[in-house]
Amino acid sequence: MARKTDEELKQEIVTLQKNQQEAVQVANNCRDQIMRIEAVLADRAEAEKESQFETCTPQLEKTLESTSI
Repeated sequence: MARKTDEELKQEIVTLQKNQQEAVQVANNCRDQIMRIEAVLADRAEAEKESQFETCTPQLEKTLESTSI
């Protein structure tokens, strides 16, 4: 393999820098999407927890009313 010229090496640097910038952007996009999905999951878990609490409360009240302490 022949030795690369200075111009070829400079062009390779430009290509590598472009590839690196694109990779950083992809990583940032992935990080942002992960955070959005985690937020949605947390909201859903909180809503489910509240829903279960609302469902259980009347049952708990009936149980407490029928129990004498």
